[in-house]
Amino acid sequence: MDEVHDRLQQFQRNLEIFNDKLKVSFDQLTRYHETVHPWWQDSMRNEYEIRWKPLEDKMKQYVTTDGNNYSDILLHKINLIKRYLHGW
Repeated sequence: MDEVHDRLQQFQRNLEIFNDKLKVSFDQLTRYHETVHPWWQDSMRNEYEIRWKPLEDKMKQYVTTDGNNYSDILLHKINLIKRYLHGW
């Protein structure tokens, strides 16, 4: 059980790093997208938007809510294992 605890802690730390980097990258991509948006007005843009919008929505959901929820769930599980291992 100690190994499970240690691996969950490592995974949780890696998830935090991933979430932070993803947020920075997504914010940067959103700024670039907004910069290009007024200038790019052709048929390719319409096709791009059809693909971009669903991805953007899912990324916003993950960056603002889901990523933090997953991290919180892992922290809760880590605490439960800690209680089991140490009796507190």
